[in-house]
Amino acid sequence: MGRRELGWLLVLLVLLAAPKLLLSASTHDTSIDGGLYTEIAQHVARGEGLVTNVSLYHHGYPSFPHPTAIYPLWPLLYGVFARWFPVPAVGIWLATAFYFTTLCFAFAWGRSLDARELFPAALPGVHVGHVMALVLGLHREFFEFTSWPYTEGLAWTLLMATLWRANRRLERPGLGGGIELGALAALAFLARSQMLLLPVAFGVVALWRLVRDRA
Repeated sequence: MGRRELGWLLVLLVLLAAPKLLLSASTHDTSIDGGLYTEIAQHVARGEGLVTNVSLYHHGYPSFPHPTAIYPLWPLLYGVFARWFPVPAVGIWLATAFYFTTLCFAFAWGRSLDARELFPAALPGVHVGHVMALVLGLHREFFEFTSWPYTEGLAWTLLMATLWRANRRLERPGLGGGIELGALAALAFLARSQMLLLPVAFGVVALWRLVRDRA
């Protein structure tokens, strides 16, 4: 990676950091969904596992605490950190950290797609990766929700990491690549159930690649 493109990435992250950190620092509640994740995380922090005292979507739990049906990865990770840091601050700042991690993986994915300079005369070193990180970083809902203890930061980090690695691995398909991408896609699904589309899409692409190579 060249110094110029790395420099532009750092400039981008620094410019986004000021408003992002200010927003996270001024957040003192969990909002609705974040409250559920926080409640489950507190059980995890106490060593009680992924259980809840809240019955949602007409589950009609007969007793409490009850095993939760929510996607487990975020409340599990949240609960592990909550053993050492206060709730809900740990959820807010952990989500904020994943905001920046997502942008870095978005940059890496864009760079793997096309590393050619977009404006070589005016902005040497700027390519698609910088644009992808900027667009995602300025997305209003993503910017806002990653200052609450929501799943978006973790889920999108895993999504961007999967897409980045897929672009690398599909250049030379193999068993190792399949295992790696399958694991990343599975983790994304465990972070947020809507990410089910990711392993489905990966399976379709892998099947298409297999058919194409044998044609």
